[in-house]
Formats: sequence, structure tokens, C-alpha cells
Amino acid sequence: MGLFGSNKKPLIGIDIGSNAVRVMELERAGGRFRVSRYAVKSMPRTAIHEHTIVDVEQVSKTIAGVVKRSGSRRKHAAIAIPSAHVLSKTIGMPRGMSDEELERQIEFESDHYIPYPLEEVNLDFNVLGSTKDNSEEDDVLITACRRVVMDDYIAAVETANMEPVVVDVDIFAAETAYELIAEQQSGHGAGKSVAVINVGAHNMHINILNDGCSVYSRNHVFGSNRLTQQIQKRFGFSFTEAEKAKRSGNLPENYTKDILQPFMESMCQEVPRALQFYYSSSGRETVDQILLTGGGVILPNIDELMTSQVGLPTSIANPFSAMTYGPRINKEKFSNTAPTLFTACGLAMRNFD
Repeated sequence: MGLFGSNKKPLIGIDIGSNAVRVMELERAGGRFRVSRYAVKSMPRTAIHEHTIVDVEQVSKTIAGVVKRSGSRRKHAAIAIPSAHVLSKTIGMPRGMSDEELERQIEFESDHYIPYPLEEVNLDFNVLGSTKDNSEEDDVLITACRRVVMDDYIAAVETANMEPVVVDVDIFAAETAYELIAEQQSGHGAGKSVAVINVGAHNMHINILNDGCSVYSRNHVFGSNRLTQQIQKRFGFSFTEAEKAKRSGNLPENYTKDILQPFMESMCQEVPRALQFYYSSSGRETVDQILLTGGGVILPNIDELMTSQVGLPTSIANPFSAMTYGPRINKEKFSNTAPTLFTACGLAMRNFD
């Protein structure tokens, strides 16, 4: 997959979502990251279904359009495959094996970890370090994705005249972006369990990070399209009109009380249900913090409501707080869009491997 290899080519992060494509270009300036370029462009509703590309041409056109809108001249990209299509497993391997030996051993034993023939998957691995309970072994992270899925993502990028030099996984990109948030916390977030909750158009994705590493990932059927559909039904709009009105806030006075507030409360009720799956599978009783990302959390004071309703400290994930901005960036406009750029940020950071 090229997931864990180092990168030597200047690249742009491209987050291919179900309802939009987001790109980000980062630079280093005075030891700090700088947002040099970014852009967001809506995706045709029929282009991607359940994290699978249905129309490569439409996705490719959207990618080409959003890169052009950003003004970036970079032709190399880091992209992410949705975790729903990826198998990840950490196994113990004898310490001291070379990469070639590990590769041969993993391929030999792949039928124990991967429910597909090896020729049907892209496979990568990374040595994480010493196994906690066995000093003679290293923990090795194995990641695999079916080629039929990855080939469509790669084709969409290549057809847009871009070269995908890094193929990541969305939850790992979130880990990378979270590093910037952890740097601002006491102890750099050591020992903390953080729930990164991304509310997209169709799904709510929960990713639990322990000590900055993903230990749990799951999709739940709850997305911001539910709010759009309620606006559509209540005010007689088309879906496109309802989506535009939702973003602009150009809605009747009773919208907040009758539609928006109940939707936000439903989201707050959904989060404990989602966390309960993690508690049941891990034996843990709570997490330390909730970070909200995605277009579905661009709602007034949703972090405060979540804190009061769920009983856990909640904030909007902001890996950009310590960054500077290039002259092309409108800070106010960027701030309004920032919650949707978490994955794109993690992908853009792969430029500095």
C-alpha cells in the first residue's frame, strides 16, 4: 500500500469523502506548520456509496476541480482509504527479523489474518516496537485492503492528473492530526483515552485513541443528511436547496427550536450509544475526552451541549491552533471550515515523513 514508507516528494493531502473532497497543503515555517493552501468541493451524491466509489469519473472531476480551486501546483498526493474497507491487526513476530524476512513470514501466514487470497489485496506492515509481555518479540501492525477498492481510489486520483504516492487509512490520518492537538495538552496526551467522533453526511465514525494510537474504530448510521432531510420535508425544499439553506443559515425563525435543537440533542444521545460498544468490547468504563470533527459538527455550541448531555469534556478538534497561515488563507473562512479538515490535515502532514 505504501502506507508506512517514507515520502520524498512534496505532496498535497486529498481527503475523498462521500459528499465532498477536501485538500490541504502544509509547509514548514520557523519550525511551525503553515497552512499554505486548502479547498473544499462538494461531491455528486451518486459518486460514492457506502465508502465505495461508484463513479470514478465524477470523483476524478471533483478532485481535479478542488485541487485547481486550492491553487496548489503539487502533483503528488496522500490519500486515505476508509477504515471500513481496511483490515488491521497487530501480531507478535520474533525480534531482529529484517523487512524481507518479515514480509515473507507475513505472506506465508496471511491466511490466518486476511480472509481473502493474497493476490486480491494490497498489504503493508510496520514494526511498532517491543511486545509488552514478551521481550523476545516485536509488535507488527499488518494492514490490508482489497485491490478492487483501492484501485478505484487510485484511478480517480490519477485520472485527475495527480500521482498518489502515499495511500493511508483515514483512522491513521486522524492519529497523525491528533499529534498536533496532543502537543498542546499536559504530558502530550500521554495515558489519555480520546474519542475522535467524525459526523459526516451519512455516518458517525468513532475512533478511540489510547496514548495517541487507534485501538477501536466503528461506523454508526447517523449523519448530517438527516438534518438536511428534515429541513427539506418541513419547508418543502429540494435536497440541494435544503443543503444550501442549512449551510447559509437562511431559514425561518422556528428552524432552531423545531429542527436544529432536536437534531443536536439526537446527536448527543447517539454518542453514548456509540461509546457503549467500545466499553463492552474493551472492558473500559469511560474515555477522558471527546473530539468532534466533520461537517456535521458545524453547529452552534455543539461541544458545550455534548459536554452537558454526555458528561465528558468535549471540544471541536483543532489541529491548526498552533499553525500560521499563508497569504492566500482567509482566516475567518478557514476557521468555519476547519472541523471538516481533520483527515486532510493528517494526510498533508505525510509530506514531512
